[in-house]
Amino acid sequence: MKTVRIFIISIIASLLVVSCNDFFEIPITSDVTIDTVFSNQSRAEQFLWTVYETSSINGFPGWKDGGVRNGMLMGATDEGDMYGGEGAEDFNKGSWSASNQREFNMGTAYLGIRNANIFLESIDRVPVITDLYRNQMRSEARFFRALQHFDMMQRYGGIPIVLKTLDKDGVEQKIPRSTFAETVKFIVDECDEAAKYLPNNYDKTYRGRVTKGAALSLKARTLLYAASPLFNPIDGKAYYEDGVNDGDFTKGVDPELKKYVCYESYDAKRWATAAAASKAVMDWATNESGWCAIINTGKPFDDYNNSTSLNSNEIILNDRSHQRFASWLVGYGNEVRYYTNSIYGSWKRSHGVTFNMTKFYLTANGDEQTWNENTDPNGTYGNYGEFVAKCKEMEPRFQLSVQYSSPDQIAAGLETNKVIEGWWSKDGTKEIVPAGKWMDASMYACYTGVGHLKKYIVNMNHTEEPFFWTIFRLAEFYLNYAEALNETMSSPNQEVLDAINVIRTRAGLPDLTSSSQGCDTRDNFRKVIQRERTVELFCEEHRFFDVRRWKIADKEGVMKGTMWTLRLYQMDGATTPNKTTVVYKKEKIEDRVWKDFMYLYPFNQGEVNLGYLKQNPGW
Repeated sequence: MKTVRIFIISIIASLLVVSCNDFFEIPITSDVTIDTVFSNQSRAEQFLWTVYETSSINGFPGWKDGGVRNGMLMGATDEGDMYGGEGAEDFNKGSWSASNQREFNMGTAYLGIRNANIFLESIDRVPVITDLYRNQMRSEARFFRALQHFDMMQRYGGIPIVLKTLDKDGVEQKIPRSTFAETVKFIVDECDEAAKYLPNNYDKTYRGRVTKGAALSLKARTLLYAASPLFNPIDGKAYYEDGVNDGDFTKGVDPELKKYVCYESYDAKRWATAAAASKAVMDWATNESGWCAIINTGKPFDDYNNSTSLNSNEIILNDRSHQRFASWLVGYGNEVRYYTNSIYGSWKRSHGVTFNMTKFYLTANGDEQTWNENTDPNGTYGNYGEFVAKCKEMEPRFQLSVQYSSPDQIAAGLETNKVIEGWWSKDGTKEIVPAGKWMDASMYACYTGVGHLKKYIVNMNHTEEPFFWTIFRLAEFYLNYAEALNETMSSPNQEVLDAINVIRTRAGLPDLTSSSQGCDTRDNFRKVIQRERTVELFCEEHRFFDVRRWKIADKEGVMKGTMWTLRLYQMDGATTPNKTTVVYKKEKIEDRVWKDFMYLYPFNQGEVNLGYLKQNPGW
């Protein structure tokens, strides 16, 4: 009891600092035990907010896991590059290991699970509470326990499943891995049970609290991952058995490992199960939620921008429990909003969008854009006027996501004198002319990509409400549904096309038909879906995991090989930068390292050395 009492006091003390919403706030207390915490409904709710605070997925870099060290996961994918971000470079250089992995801490995940288990074991102590509300609160805790298990599953495969509060210092903490199949079943079963008792909506005071839709969403995402090639290999071979021996698995692979990293045999029915689960989310939004819908007012830029805004009706669940990050965001609002180059604005961590990512976007007419991709040092390059014109031709989602160099990129209140950053020389370090002395409006160079990250920045009001990370939004499940359903047929039918077109229509792009390019076969349409998903969910920390579950991370220009940018230079001998004396060149940002054992994360070597965990292959 003493250990549990101290544990609860420390958690509540931490929440006194980070509570961020009326329903997360906790009164100051000096003497807390299990009995006092669960002595009435109000106190039980206070501990439930502890479960929220320690179990939500936080995508922005903050006190809890999210992104990579001092940056976002986009910097460790082909979405972008990060200037000054150590964590992203661990992945890009292949320097991470079983003893040095700074993106995710399993201990933090199990802390959230422990809190959920404490709540589940103690909620029946509350004397005066309706059975309906008791079951709802229990379901909220079960949801978060399942969410933390999923967050580990997508990185590690099969994981230790923890269903009770463990003796902090006892041997029972050494729980071996469950198989991948057991892990998936546990998460799905928890979601099914939670969905029975969760409400469809809340009033505005409780916006951000878990609904039935959130439980359905976690189930759907889990089943989509489970059906995907990494975990449901079509040839029945795990990723280390695919016949490509590039030296990744020289340590040898324990034959017992297969059941922990994937299903041991392929089953096409898993795609149908995943499709049905995503359809259930879509149907819930339409028929039960009373509020959840894809935003489409016919104004693509505004609609896509609003899809991730704080109170968007498209967001099924966001993480409102991390006030510590939110307060940083407010504090650094001017830097974040105006410079558009950093999450930690004054620390100058620049998030740039690669040319690799830029090429996924279409023009506003739905066509491929033609860029000057000449890399010959003595070749002919496109000029600055052409660069700006081509950027302006791009679809609305590009305009919202990429802050490219342009005299009139001053959208949503970006002040002219705040976005000028200077001109980079060939080594990327020296300014040819002092910042702001020669450029009109917001014309500036981005060393880390075609342009700086703009998504989220436009939507931010740094003087009022902070921004919270989106865990589930409805657009994902239209994309999930299309992907899973497509895999059940030889060519896409109208139902698959309709699901994709909901997303494209909102983006201002023309609808796809059966005669559109890439819509003839399942394999070709798979690429269309993957492209649409990459653009729609840009910088929402899906790509980092999508390319793994699709088993394409090893392809050139994805997580392996060259990352490119279009960089702006003043021509030799020119004295005044303008549309004709400045050119854009396709240049290499860096060459990135990928080995196939990186498809799954390594367990911490210290825990593996204790003998109860089987390490993932290659590590």
